[in-house]
Amino acid sequence: MSLIFLGLVVYEGFSFISLKMLIIFVFIFIANPTATHAVAKAAYKGGLKIWSRDNNDSG
Repeated sequence: MSLIFLGLVVYEGFSFISLKMLIIFVFIFIANPTATHAVAKAAYKGGLKIWSRDNNDSG
């Protein structure tokens, strides 16, 4: 998805629209790892056990 935004910025050239797309790209680049960290930390604090192949419940 990020490469699509960067490609659109290059295709559009330097304009206000490309600046908006660049801001969206930066927001996604920062928000994704932050949200993943928050979800993982909440799961850890909630007592969810870490998955591994040894303690798989499916069989």
